[in-house]
Amino acid sequence: MRTVIKNIIIAAQAGLLLLACNPMSDVYQKLDEAREPYREDIAYTLTEADYTAVSNAALALAQNAADSAAAKRIKSEQAFNPTFGPENLVPAQLSATFKALNKKSTAQVTYNHNLENTAYLEAIKDSLKSHTYTVTDDDYAAIGGSVANVGYFIPSSPATECIPNILKTQYPSATKGDYAFVNYKQSNLEPADGTPVPKVIFEENWNSYAKDDSVGLQIANWYAYIPDTAAAGKDKSYWPIKEYKGDRYPEFSAYNAQGSVESWIISPKIDIPIGTNTLLFDVKVAHYNATCLSVKLSTDFDGSDASVATWIDITSNFILPKEPTSGYGKLLSAGTYDLSKYAGQIIYIAFAYKGNSTSDPKETTTYQVENIKIINGPLVDLFEQRNDVY
Repeated sequence: MRTVIKNIIIAAQAGLLLLACNPMSDVYQKLDEAREPYREDIAYTLTEADYTAVSNAALALAQNAADSAAAKRIKSEQAFNPTFGPENLVPAQLSATFKALNKKSTAQVTYNHNLENTAYLEAIKDSLKSHTYTVTDDDYAAIGGSVANVGYFIPSSPATECIPNILKTQYPSATKGDYAFVNYKQSNLEPADGTPVPKVIFEENWNSYAKDDSVGLQIANWYAYIPDTAAAGKDKSYWPIKEYKGDRYPEFSAYNAQGSVESWIISPKIDIPIGTNTLLFDVKVAHYNATCLSVKLSTDFDGSDASVATWIDITSNFILPKEPTSGYGKLLSAGTYDLSKYAGQIIYIAFAYKGNSTSDPKETTTYQVENIKIINGPLVDLFEQRNDVY
């Protein structure tokens, strides 16, 4: 017994001696700390890959053929349904996606949820292909009252009451047996009940822009700025509008640019109201080899010459993915930036790409920027994006 105790003490002393003499001990400690879970508040929109994953998870829970069919529809419809809702599947998927975050982290998640069983849609799909309608800002404005103010339906003016009148205007020649697939926004918050209701004061999802792989983003509202038009890569200077499965977005890469290239896309002017204001956007990365994207803000851009404006770099406030190094990654939330200090001012937001296809190492990472929003008010659930048949 004595021998065992003695050996243990000697081992411990040797370990202490080694630790005291190791000049890398501080580095090792920092590396250990870096591996520990950390807290973060994120905003995240489920991707196509997420719906596939939760569809497979739901399929494993299916008890019968009807359950299996409902589980498979999550993938095909890119939406939850009454059989398999988001309550349990979303937290599990977030845990799998953000493994480094601890239990104190929070997530504002955007997802699709079909509130009715949509299997019957198969029988009327031909009609729906001809009549698919998304309620517009002008539609909400025409309703008036609080709906016009917040830009989505509310309990006192629900979609079920308002959409039929909108469709009568949009499809005046519709007859019995015609169906319309309608996309709209509905909130469970009533602005008049004292609950703070946030409002989206700026939003860009690019789907109103024409797909254009050649000219790029130098069209209405947004500004294109090329700091050095004489750069070798000027043939790749503009952000083209691309499309994948019906979703459009601007994309840029210095790949095949024949040298250095720098290109900005600058938002239209944005009036920041009084109160809490937050900037959010999503980003997708492909073939990462360098961080080529930065986010900038200006209060004195005149809408024409960006070179004389003052630009504040706010990139460090966001999380820009550094993977994958091959292929395309997921569309991820880049986080948030508090714009409250700009209340009462006009601002412009710029996404600036700078890369080089001939440098060593190369700087040619591909970026897509999506779902840009500025929200006035608290970051609570604004509304649900719903899809119904009328």
